[in-house]
Amino acid sequence: EKILILTNVKKIVFHDDNFSVNKKRLMAFCKYMEEKKLEWYCDFRVDSADHKIIKTMSDSYCRKVFIGAESGSNEVLEKIHKKITVKTLQNSIECFKDSRINVEMSWIIGFPDERKEDIMATLELVKWIKGQLPESIHFVKAYTPYPGTELFKRAVELGFTAPTKLEDWANFTRDNCNLDYIKDKW
Repeated sequence: EKILILTNVKKIVFHDDNFSVNKKRLMAFCKYMEEKKLEWYCDFRVDSADHKIIKTMSDSYCRKVFIGAESGSNEVLEKIHKKITVKTLQNSIECFKDSRINVEMSWIIGFPDERKEDIMATLELVKWIKGQLPESIHFVKAYTPYPGTELFKRAVELGFTAPTKLEDWANFTRDNCNLDYIKDKW
């Protein structure tokens, strides 16, 4: 293995959805980062969280994690094949409470067949997490249907009009709700 020597580096950010999946590798990485005393951030899966992992990450200078939580509704989490539950999210938050790790979370609303109750459950979970981790940051974005996915097909069935030209997809961002299948945009 080659080791890259970096000089004058203050922080490292890892954008990898699977960064925390292999716990053995993560623990070895944390040991290395603790020796180097180098601050780092990463994407993190909540189903990887336990008190030992979070404490080790915190002790190894991890100062921020980004979590794609997506929804506070078990029904929506199941429909989008997230492979977690609301309880998994809550349990992971408990692990972060005594750490020095800041938590950023992303949430999505506007999924096909999502009900008002699902959106309210998401907002209630965000509120609960803010109560547990007051410094946490939450991004609530609009769902974007991606061609070729199961949810895209369902969005079309519900009345979504997909762009016909590539440049028209530029109007679809996580900040912009162009979901014509949503009739009540309360």
